[in-house]
Amino acid sequence: MAEPDIYLLIEENAGKMEFREYTKTYFPEIPFSAIDRFAKITVAPGREFARYYANRTMILPLTGALDMSPETVLVPGEYRIFSQELITLKNVSEAHEAVFLVLEFSRPGEETCGIESIMPNRVPEGNMMPYFGLLTYREEKKTGIPPSGCFIHVLAGNFEVEDRYLHQGDTLVLLNVSEIEMECLSEKGLFLLFNA
Repeated sequence: MAEPDIYLLIEENAGKMEFREYTKTYFPEIPFSAIDRFAKITVAPGREFARYYANRTMILPLTGALDMSPETVLVPGEYRIFSQELITLKNVSEAHEAVFLVLEFSRPGEETCGIESIMPNRVPEGNMMPYFGLLTYREEKKTGIPPSGCFIHVLAGNFEVEDRYLHQGDTLVLLNVSEIEMECLSEKGLFLLFNA
């Protein structure tokens, strides 16, 4: 069996006055085509972030609350998936920054127009839907993945994945592997997983 290809994504600062954007870029030699763009964006207190997303896109708040439109506020523990939309996100706090993840997919798929709650360990339905895994201390998980690979982002806690130590905020792309093993090294750990 071929050795798996493992890529830790590199964080780059492309700062702006109203918000700071740390973009995880895939180098051309990484053949993981399911996700076009992955970014962690920080919005200053009371400021807005606006961008048009042509592809199917997921917004996932990490800290703070984001006002998406009148009567629609997105908070940690929730996410929204949409397509071909100009999104304006306002940090509702006048005192604290708001931080969120943006994942732009390269493939079409099911669209979620409303706000969804994170449901740990629920098997995703449909193409390129998120899987949120929740493990407790020393709990292990083995999962099969397609040969085209998978994308893992640690939302909370610490994990060992395929002999790599990952902590909150780390992202891992695995290719050419049919199964992954992971173990939680903290009291609790939450991760986001997409198959390619």
